[in-house]
Amino acid sequence: MSEKTFGDNIENSRNATKITLNKVSSWEELNAATTEEGNKKFNEKTRELWRDFVVSGTLQFDPKEGRQVLRPFTDLDGKSAIGILDASGIDTSNLEYIRPGEFLEGAINLDTGDKFGVVYEEPTYTAFFDHHAPGTKEVTSTAEIVYKTMVDLGMLEKSEAMDRLVKFVTDIDNRRLPASEFLKSGKTVLGVQRDLNFKKMLEYFKDHESPTDELTPEEFEKYGLRESAERQQKIVDESMAALERMEKEGKVVQTKYGSIVINENNELKTGSSAAYIIHDGIINFTSGKSFAVTLKEKDFDEQELRQRLGDKFQGKIIRGKMWIYNDKEPLMVTLDNIINALEPERTENQNKLKLKLYHGTLKEFNIENLKPNSDSDVLDQALGVHYSVDRSIAKWFGGENSGKGKIIENNLELDPNEILDVPDDKSKYDADNIKQLVIKTLGIKHDTPPQEIAIRFREWAKKHGIKALRYQNTQNEEIYDADDCTCYILLD
Repeated sequence: MSEKTFGDNIENSRNATKITLNKVSSWEELNAATTEEGNKKFNEKTRELWRDFVVSGTLQFDPKEGRQVLRPFTDLDGKSAIGILDASGIDTSNLEYIRPGEFLEGAINLDTGDKFGVVYEEPTYTAFFDHHAPGTKEVTSTAEIVYKTMVDLGMLEKSEAMDRLVKFVTDIDNRRLPASEFLKSGKTVLGVQRDLNFKKMLEYFKDHESPTDELTPEEFEKYGLRESAERQQKIVDESMAALERMEKEGKVVQTKYGSIVINENNELKTGSSAAYIIHDGIINFTSGKSFAVTLKEKDFDEQELRQRLGDKFQGKIIRGKMWIYNDKEPLMVTLDNIINALEPERTENQNKLKLKLYHGTLKEFNIENLKPNSDSDVLDQALGVHYSVDRSIAKWFGGENSGKGKIIENNLELDPNEILDVPDDKSKYDADNIKQLVIKTLGIKHDTPPQEIAIRFREWAKKHGIKALRYQNTQNEEIYDADDCTCYILLD
């Protein structure tokens, strides 16, 4: 095999020739005296006969129509696949956009159709260049498949610049670049690739080996990207601010796959680009319309997801790390369904809420069996005492009506009297003592913002098998104020 071809692409190249062979009206059109002349004729026929193309379009929610609509533009992979075909001398001007995953019979479908590699279906004269077949985990891109095929057919010369461009596209499409690169994407081609046409992108990779090279102002001007870079830096700044706010609002859940950001209605517009810097995944969810759950490193356990959701399961798993649903049929699964399906499997011990009172009484309840009518009912059952949710956090952590409780959960012991060194007869802690309790319990710094402490409380609760823990200041005042704060367990 020549160094100018790809030895791992033989099957794809063979299938691509079928597209041409099934379109010629007569075999005599390909007759030639030599192999070289025959290859030349074949490529000429390929350029002549490959005319009808379809590419995966982009779905966007239209608030006026109240539904997702198809937009006539594609992603970097689709755009690059078209650019490589153009560079091979193929006219792609007769191009249609289609919903992701769908295909058009009789056409050459790019980056859609849920196939892998080059697939040709002779009965319908339908061709596919794609990499989205269910269950496939091989890392590639449609651009890479098209590139290797065009080189193997002798329609395009292999080059280092094109190699680098295709690797960049494949890395972007499979999210293989370090998440931290997003932070400096206003200074690199990584953040402005949406505004680069194919020729400019190829020009960049003739000049640069890496997409993470920081560009000079002169280079941004050269590639026509100065305004794009300024916009991207603003996007980065706004995205990180939005992510920080969402974290404080509790829009991050702990799952068996790690911490996952809840991005409803595209609140975090850059999605996984920003989320992956800190977290392990993201749920992009539009109620009743669509969702996309993506993971940075781990793979989904599809069998477990299907078992947990049963008939409610919708969507498909792509390359192990993407769980998406964007079909025409209404979305039936809810955001809560998805979050619950991602939760770690509880052990028998994690299903128990154990409370040991100082006088020696041990109370144990199965979390899943508690079905209270109100939050105070939960604590009545669990602590064996009356508790009102508008009392202070101090009363729960060892106040006069708490029975001086000591919580034991997965070998974690919380003894408020030991933590705070408070006399037994003290019925109410002041704000400073409560602040110390929070800090010592969670092991966080003294200057941590109150909103972050609230988030840490919820994370602590989930980690130790408690469904949810609410910690708030209803009057938006000092969150440590013992009179205004509420802290209670919610088991539903």
